[in-house]
Amino acid sequence: MIREEDPEAKIILAPVVLYYGRDWLFTVLNSDVAGLFDVIDWHPFYDQAPDKTESFGNYYHDYPSIVGTIKEMASAQGFQGEYWGTDISWWILGDPNGPIDEVNSHTETQAAKYFARVTITHLGLDLRVGVERVHSRIRRPWETVRNLTTAMAGAIPDSLVVEIESAATNILSYGFTLPNGERLLALWTDGIAVDIDPGVYSTLTFSGLSASKVTGIDVFEGFEQELIFESVAGDLVVSNLLVKDYPIILRIEN
Repeated sequence: MIREEDPEAKIILAPVVLYYGRDWLFTVLNSDVAGLFDVIDWHPFYDQAPDKTESFGNYYHDYPSIVGTIKEMASAQGFQGEYWGTDISWWILGDPNGPIDEVNSHTETQAAKYFARVTITHLGLDLRVGVERVHSRIRRPWETVRNLTTAMAGAIPDSLVVEIESAATNILSYGFTLPNGERLLALWTDGIAVDIDPGVYSTLTFSGLSASKVTGIDVFEGFEQELIFESVAGDLVVSNLLVKDYPIILRIEN
């Protein structure tokens, strides 16, 4: 009936809070209804983080595999549209407009870092992403999301073959391509975000990639810096990159 009224209309599945409503969503996706939608939407993160395992278990780290399951189920029912993760949010201690929930709240700095991580994760998984409760009264998350939006404008997920040598064992990364052909790599240590993180020095080797310029973009602190790099046996090598507990983005011009 909707398509009869307006063939151009986009039909979006009413979003469910994924942590609590996963079974309901899976039930819909396993039915022949799934193929009728243009967009499958869910609310993926409300305070879930690596330091909240007592409240949310391992949901934070399991999320990419959950997304894979959602896509497999929907595709099997003929769904060919878009996937959205919207309303991501972390309660911030001291926010006068937030709930009194000190157990599952975070500092302003932690929230900003989680906003950046999860936004990149969604883009890297080829999902649309939307944030909630980001306003200029809470400076760190607002500035970080603004900087991230600028840095990632037009980026589409793409595979980058990169070897990361580091003392850190929990580095997560996603590759992207910009419309002008430049490549992006976003990476961070994916443990518990802290207010002051010293970072860990790492060496990145991009297989078969060349560059005329490599720029490091710090979306949390809000600055860019041209990086020293070298070409070794046809590979691009960036040494002594300080990887933090929030996304650092490398923009590679070739």
